[in-house]
Amino acid sequence: MGLLFNKKRRRRSKSRSLLGSLPLVRWIGPGLTGGGILATMLGAFTGQIDLPSLDKYRGESPPIEMRPISLRQLGEKSAETIRVATFNIQVFAEAKSNNRTVMQQIAGIVANFDVVAIQEVKSKGVALDRLMEILNQDVPRGGRPHYQAVMSQPLGRTNQKEHYAFVWDDRRIALVPDSQYVVQDGEPNSESDFLHREPMVASFQVRPAPNQTRPPFRFTMINMHTDPDEVRGDSRTNEMNVLDDVFNNIRSWEYSQHGEDDYMLVGDLNVDVPNLGEMGQIPGIASLAGGLTTNTARSKTYDHILIDRYTTQEFIPGRAGVVDFVNDLGITSEQAKAISDHLPVFAEFSAFEIPPPSPDQSTTNVASRGAAETSGGNRAANRLRR
Repeated sequence: MGLLFNKKRRRRSKSRSLLGSLPLVRWIGPGLTGGGILATMLGAFTGQIDLPSLDKYRGESPPIEMRPISLRQLGEKSAETIRVATFNIQVFAEAKSNNRTVMQQIAGIVANFDVVAIQEVKSKGVALDRLMEILNQDVPRGGRPHYQAVMSQPLGRTNQKEHYAFVWDDRRIALVPDSQYVVQDGEPNSESDFLHREPMVASFQVRPAPNQTRPPFRFTMINMHTDPDEVRGDSRTNEMNVLDDVFNNIRSWEYSQHGEDDYMLVGDLNVDVPNLGEMGQIPGIASLAGGLTTNTARSKTYDHILIDRYTTQEFIPGRAGVVDFVNDLGITSEQAKAISDHLPVFAEFSAFEIPPPSPDQSTTNVASRGAAETSGGNRAANRLRR
């Protein structure tokens, strides 16, 4: 079956401790039954699960303001906002973890954000473990780590597999318990295997300050690294033409189970905005990095934070872009490759839930939205029947 969570591959998360109490989840998945997943997913694909609470909020999307920014310009973390980032740390493996200077530089970058989605983790997470040790080096012995992380199982069709990871500041953000999982489509190299590396999903919620009465911002992140050879052309096998179904699938499932309406698809998509394909055609979807170049050579746009601007009102216009650590560290683009060939992409959001605006559009607009969703659902259902 395509684009389903694979029960056979799901088992209890393994964990190990860093500095005594930091869990890194190795094999992850939701505590759900196969039958419940199948019924819900097929309902989402065929249009039987409606998202009326999302549809009714559709309206005009305000323009996105964006700009490159330095780490110094980011400023201190605020109690009123959170800062989310995606960072492909090229070949984040054991060899890189042995370079103390590079690891300190990576930790200095990551510490500026509340949640970071990381791609290209390798060597069973050795470098991720080292990163967490550095981020938590000031924690007293026996104290609770300031930063925590979860990591997926190794993913990919070849022997060169990769992990996804999320790292977050646990003083400000909490991982929603048991919310992390990897979406599975078909068995590797099977007829229904549409994605080289299926995305990892996790939900987070802002930790409210004492006596805070406003509801804290809760959101779901979808961490993705596409295969650069499989995002070209206007074909049904283009991964960007598969991710729209995956995104709507996850959105339908999470909304039906938890009422969640805030989603971010983040990561190294290996395409610029004009080539987002069917993923970019979902109503309301916008790339918060826009057309800014995201590689250290400043020649290509690969990395994105994609949100539905209609429903995720928490996004703060003007507070999104690319972090140019090359200038911050005073190094050349060639030297920067020791860290990564990618720059982090970031966006800031309100730390509190902001409901979408009241419906202001005509019934026709909502109907056209529903027709578009149904069309996408029928396409995905056809894939399932292949």
